Amino acid sequence: MKFNVVVKIGCLGFCCFVVGWMVAIQQCPYSQHTTSAFKGWIQEAKPPATTKRPPQPDYFIYHRDETTWHPCNITCNDPSKFTKTALHTSYGDTPIFIYSSIEDKHVSGSLLRDGRWEPQFVDLISGLLREDDDLHFIDLGTNVGVFALSIAKMNRKVVAVDALAMNVQRLCASIKAGNFTKNIKLVHNALSDVRESVPLGVDKGNVGGTFVAKDKNINKVKGSEVGGDYGTVQTALLDDLLDLPGFNAKKAVMKIDVEGYENRVFRGGNKFFQSVNVTAVLMEWMWLKTGPAGQEIVDFFKSHNFIPTVPSDKRPLPIDQRGFWPNDVLWRRRV
Repeated sequence: MKFNVVVKIGCLGFCCFVVGWMVAIQQCPYSQHTTSAFKGWIQEAKPPATTKRPPQPDYFIYHRDETTWHPCNITCNDPSKFTKTALHTSYGDTPIFIYSSIEDKHVSGSLLRDGRWEPQFVDLISGLLREDDDLHFIDLGTNVGVFALSIAKMNRKVVAVDALAMNVQRLCASIKAGNFTKNIKLVHNALSDVRESVPLGVDKGNVGGTFVAKDKNINKVKGSEVGGDYGTVQTALLDDLLDLPGFNAKKAVMKIDVEGYENRVFRGGNKFFQSVNVTAVLMEWMWLKTGPAGQEIVDFFKSHNFIPTVPSDKRPLPIDQRGFWPNDVLWRRRV
């Protein structure tokens, strides 16, 4: 008898506890969540709903303002207004969009006639890259992209930089036509040692001769038929490429042709050369044989342990006789 009474009292106490608990959770700020948890004891929980994220755009053209990188708003969805030809490379032909020979007598004229531009230097760069599978290619002053496209055809990674929007539009179209969006990152900026807006000067009949008109190289101006401008463009630093989305080069070969402005580019690139093992730099020297800009470049490369050589045979050049160097120089890092 006493045992039955104890059992009944125990059952009554438990029922009161459950009822009291249910009343309490209805008054709790988290009652909806807690009630759901309680119901889960007596029915199978439903799997949580998942929301699929929309696919992220795969950008390959970027622009840097004074603070950060952004996907570039330059488009090339209608290349029909551009002149098109085939670029001949050692790894096969690829489409390239260029200018008429009247607009651009040197680079585009040569491509229309022969399908090539400076093939000896393209072969030099590709040969240097073949020395190490991990080498990337950095193309500063890419113009319509002869070097960039040729190296992408090797299935190598390329960062191509140009200041002129017309060039970026054409190279964008060439990248898409050649299916190189995974190989080439294209940057629309001029490079300098300060971040600012600068005007671009016109070299008449020679789009490849476009130059930064602020603090322009006097040798370039005297040796070219200049006049007018293409408007302005934002500058970035060579060091800024280290923060370019997707940039992961540890070792690289570089080509630079920015019409006498190279000293300003390297002035903003010490961190880049300290962070990336640049093994060789091919550069135009014709505007740098005299004047302070050339000496500044010599001092920069000496500080990073490079020596100047003749591109054709890699023969060392006398460091103190830059006025007699050829129009193109290959800087090699000492091993």
